[in-house]
Amino acid sequence: MDVSCFKAYDLRMSNTEPVVCLNVESRGDISLMEAKTEELLTEMKRLNSSKD
Repeated sequence: MDVSCFKAYDLRMSNTEPVVCLNVESRGDISLMEAKTEELLTEMKRLNSSKD
């Protein structure tokens, strides 16, 4: 997996709904974008479950 294609991600709370917005970008590598999205979602779930 070539991580040099990984561009950025943005994680923020919605201003209008009780949700978190996640935006993941890459430079034309869809599989990398999907992998990074899964990695970030997994970490978010882990952090959320540690609060309980």
